[in-house]
Amino acid sequence: MKKVLKSALLMLTAGLLLFSLAFCAFAAKQDNTLHLEAKNASKGIKLSWTELEAATSYRVFRKTDGSKKYRQIGKTDKTTLTFTDKKADTESTYTYIVKAYSSGSVYKKSNSVATDFTKPTEIKKFTVNKKSISLSWQKDPKAAAYEIYRTKPDGSKLSLYKTVKAGTLKLTDKDVSTSKKYGYAIRTVNKNGKKSALPEAEYCLMMKVPKITKAENTTKGIRLTWKKTPLAESYNIYRRSADSDSFRKILNTKKLSATDTGALNAKKYVYIVRAVYNGVQSQYDKEGFTALHLSPVQDVTVEYVTKTSNHISWSPNRGATDYNVYRRAENSTEWTRIKRTSKTSFTDKNVKRGKVYAYFVRAYINTDYKSTASKTVYSVTVDPKGKMVALTYDDGPSNIITSRILDTLEKHDVKATFFVLGSRIENNSEPLKRAVSLGCEIGNHTYGHVNLPSLDKKEIEKEISTTNSLVKKYTGTVPKLARAPGGSTSEYSRKAVNMPFIYWSIDTRDWETMDKKSIVAHVKNETRDGSIILMHDIYQATAEATEVIVPWLEKEGYQLVTVSELMKYKGIELQKGVTYYNAY
Repeated sequence: MKKVLKSALLMLTAGLLLFSLAFCAFAAKQDNTLHLEAKNASKGIKLSWTELEAATSYRVFRKTDGSKKYRQIGKTDKTTLTFTDKKADTESTYTYIVKAYSSGSVYKKSNSVATDFTKPTEIKKFTVNKKSISLSWQKDPKAAAYEIYRTKPDGSKLSLYKTVKAGTLKLTDKDVSTSKKYGYAIRTVNKNGKKSALPEAEYCLMMKVPKITKAENTTKGIRLTWKKTPLAESYNIYRRSADSDSFRKILNTKKLSATDTGALNAKKYVYIVRAVYNGVQSQYDKEGFTALHLSPVQDVTVEYVTKTSNHISWSPNRGATDYNVYRRAENSTEWTRIKRTSKTSFTDKNVKRGKVYAYFVRAYINTDYKSTASKTVYSVTVDPKGKMVALTYDDGPSNIITSRILDTLEKHDVKATFFVLGSRIENNSEPLKRAVSLGCEIGNHTYGHVNLPSLDKKEIEKEISTTNSLVKKYTGTVPKLARAPGGSTSEYSRKAVNMPFIYWSIDTRDWETMDKKSIVAHVKNETRDGSIILMHDIYQATAEATEVIVPWLEKEGYQLVTVSELMKYKGIELQKGVTYYNAY
């Protein structure tokens, strides 16, 4: 019995002890204080407090120095234990309290905290010198000192670098290395010793400043070039007009050149380039690079005046003071400046008869700026508005007859068209080569002077292709025109040849008469503007007649051109498989 009583007593004692401990813990929780702290943040005063388990919400109250009443400025739920007063100014001192609410009633009130707001100091400007980085900042009237923090070149955490007095607004950091990135932040310390929040670091590259080495006009705008900067991932290009102080970013590129396509004609700009690394820019060349965009000259045309002069004209370029006219011969690669003028036209009187010339024009503003070259235009050796005829010769070439005819053509600087037989080319190739060099045209007259309608398709194709191949072999050109022997064709044979067919409007019948006077008479009696004259360069009489015909035609005002030129200037577009008799 004694043992039972003793056991019951021990259990009762243990129970009382556990109850006592639980009650004490509960009481401790109920007596837990609401502790408030305040510190400066980047955008205001940040408040934080301890958690109360029984609280369902918290309310933040503030009074300004000199005021007796608190005013509620914020509210949070039971899990949010911080609040930032973003409306705090730097001129006032504030006192804060926080009240914990449970089921809508005040449960507990925090201690009061008096503080003032000190804003972080923003870096106003970085200047990168050859061996240092200088930074400057805006003055804070409440500052007693400034703490400058700096990262290491590896970008590690900010640490205090130097403390300076309130009157100092600039610092030069000489402990830097080239091609490294440094981060800086400034903390303000007020007269009460309170510090602002430490802002995030602003980075500066200790990099070589990119300098523009060249600016040149292109057809699209101003092309800028600069040298590579070590560490740079890309480059930002900025521009301002010469009469402005404000730069504007216009381009970003990874290359070492860029074209400003937005540059206006005849307007002067100043450019700078900044290297970019990890989103941070280098400094820039303070002088910048001045350039002016001058658009290419437009609407350049060249007109035939006489056989020894061409007239070049163009549209005026706004802002240009004068223009340079350049020229080169058709087979030359060298351009020569032939005229500098303030006008918008020029007549080139120093050209050779029968030669084609290329021209372009460049605009200038004095000698300081120049545009790119205009489009190249080519002269013509024929007056498109003048009378013209085409001399044509069949059945050659002939070393003797064709050569004599070419002598006459070269003497008078005129051209003709030779419809050649493929079978005669290999043994008479020299006059063929010479004809091409003089600007004459070579046409296809079949290989063996055959009657085309009597052949099948493959035979016709062989006649044409063999002759074309031989002409190309010895002259480098391929005939574009055909003439059927005897003028005999059919729809079928024309399709098989697949080239424009050139007939004639004047048959001199030199093959029949072989008489110089008769040949000349036909030409004099029948020629009109646009005529195609048929002869054969295998007869002595034809060569003799040519020596009379050419000067007579010129005296009558006719221009002697190739068949293709005749059709071109008369506005006739040649079609394959179609027969043409003249250019009337």
